[in-house]
Amino acid sequence: LAVVEPELELAVSTDTKLAVGVPSKVVIDVKNRGQGSAEELEIIPAFGPGLRDRREHWGPLKLGSLAGGESTKVEIPVEVLG
Repeated sequence: LAVVEPELELAVSTDTKLAVGVPSKVVIDVKNRGQGSAEELEIIPAFGPGLRDRREHWGPLKLGSLAGGESTKVEIPVEVLG
């Protein structure tokens, strides 16, 4: 009998240098480095002062499931406030 578990890793980056008035996006890369499946994954973005989420509908980003070894990327449009 073997126990397999998911092992999630998150990396956050931007595609450009952030500047006031320049549309940009935050990229979240989610990887399951484990052998087990991760089910019903959600990300709840929370940005600090000065950075606004430009999505039409705020709330959790539903990723669904990631099998062992799978990865996915989520892009969130943002605006730098001046």
